[in-house]
Amino acid sequence: MLKHSGDRLRSLLGSAETIPFMGVYDAFSAAIAGRYYQNLFVSGDGFGVSYYSLPDIGFIAWVDMVNFVKQL
Repeated sequence: MLKHSGDRLRSLLGSAETIPFMGVYDAFSAAIAGRYYQNLFVSGDGFGVSYYSLPDIGFIAWVDMVNFVKQL
């Protein structure tokens, strides 16, 4: 039995199957995509444009991304 989502992802990566990820950029898009996909992806640019209304040009810190994903 897999206890963590990281364990589930590692087991999927070990298979030969294609693993679909849906890109999300805010809580609303994550709520919709989460109904249809098990794996979600947040890019730095999508986060920057959604959260700061600016493109990702190097001002987004890793801590910002981690906190955003925790909130999702």
